[in-house]
Amino acid sequence: MSEEFRDRLREAARRHLEAYNSPDAWDASAIWQTRDPACEHYLQPAESLEPQFRGNINEEAHRHFMEYFGPIFSNFRLDVNWEAVDTYNKIVVHDLNCTMDLKAFGDEPAVCGYQAHYIWTLWFNSDAKVIKVEEMIDIERIMGVVAKRAAQYAAWAKSQKSQ
Repeated sequence: MSEEFRDRLREAARRHLEAYNSPDAWDASAIWQTRDPACEHYLQPAESLEPQFRGNINEEAHRHFMEYFGPIFSNFRLDVNWEAVDTYNKIVVHDLNCTMDLKAFGDEPAVCGYQAHYIWTLWFNSDAKVIKVEEMIDIERIMGVVAKRAAQYAAWAKSQKSQ
């Protein structure tokens, strides 16, 4: 494959990451502009996840996931440590550091500068649209802290609506 195609894959992968960094953290519409409508998204290691996070996360489930987690962030930033591009198989791999600020709510204080680590493998079609995402997450830091906080926020937000 050409150097031009390699650059297209790198740029498409960067646009995908930047959609997560958008001013509205975790903007599902911006993310899905970079993906094929049939894109498959998998979180790994699956055996360490709650059942609802295992298996393919299609667009509808991904948008719900974004709506559930997005409101707890006042800042979310993915930074690339390194990148590998395989033009023959149309794959880009990123080793990422994530820095996030979690909003205060109820009795929960704000948490600034919380960090986690990800490795993302992105598969592309010939139009440089993402067709598959394998997202290796730091289970303890993401599911143990961020997912727990999202559940607390959801319960708090629900209680605020009923008042």
